[in-house]
Order: sequence, then C-alpha cells, then structure tokens
Amino acid sequence: MSATEPEEAVIDYREDPSGAARQGTNPAVLGRMRTGWATMADTQHLPGYCILIYDGDADQLTELPVSERVAFMRDVVLLGAFHSNWRIANVER
Repeated sequence: MSATEPEEAVIDYREDPSGAARQGTNPAVLGRMRTGWATMADTQHLPGYCILIYDGDADQLTELPVSERVAFMRDVVLLGAFHSNWRIANVER
C-alpha cells in the first residue's frame, strides 16, 4: 500500500461477519466454502458449534435460486461431515 492510498477500515465481525471474513478480520472463520464462510458460532450451544454464513445478499434460504440453494446445502453437509462431533444440524437465517 502506498502512502497515498487510504487505509481500509477494519470491519467489525459482529456487525458484518461476511465482510470481516472477506477482509480477514473475522477471528471465528474456519475456512472458505463455495457459498460462504464456515465459522465457529458466537454462542457455543454445544462445544464446537459451527455455522455456515452465506456470502451473498439473501437473508432466507428460499431467496436463493435453486442451484445456489443446492450448493449452500451441499456446503452445510460438507461442514457437518468435517465436524467429527456433528450430531445436530440446524439451518437458520
């Protein structure tokens, strides 16, 4: 970065989890998946509670085109398969 370029403001991961993940400032990120970010949940209902944050503009699963919905659900399954203690799956907004 040159001296003339403005510094990018750090995004608060609690306000914009996807934006902070893209910026590399979300400490909860486990990794990038095709449709979003695998992260440790802020609230640990069970030890190791992970969530997939969609990296797009939809707030509801039903807002996604069918092909993107299928891709997101595939990522959910892959995240669950990765997590060795996976016993319960919740799909939430």
